[in-house]
Amino acid sequence: MAWFWFFLFLIVVAGGLYFYQKLIALEQEIRREKGAPPPPPRDDSGNDVVKPEVAPPIFKEQVQLEPTETDDESSALQSDNLEDGLLKVVSDLPGLVQTEIYELFPEEERKRVQALLLKLDRDGKIRREKKKSSYRVFPS
Repeated sequence: MAWFWFFLFLIVVAGGLYFYQKLIALEQEIRREKGAPPPPPRDDSGNDVVKPEVAPPIFKEQVQLEPTETDDESSALQSDNLEDGLLKVVSDLPGLVQTEIYELFPEEERKRVQALLLKLDRDGKIRREKKKSSYRVFPS
């Protein structure tokens, strides 16, 4: 008796797939007749926070950072320079992924940049949104 139900289940699933394909073909035929463009491909990744148009791929030529002084100054002054640089990058390229920001500051330690971005987020100067294992960064 169990085989009967299993076989019936397989028939129902196969029939559903068959009719789904027929429905898609019918929709495409109707769109062709109306001259409407085909629908864009669906992104089923489950991450609908930020659209890809918001954060284009970055190039180092897009961001012109002012050179920082390399003298032995206090770390507070260097932190201010880094903070200003991060705020400039975020305002110039909103929606940038945090891992891409690290590439723009190769001379800085990654942990230091992470800590400063977290501080800026908590201070309300920037806004971070979770994106898989990283964050997208936006100006506030």
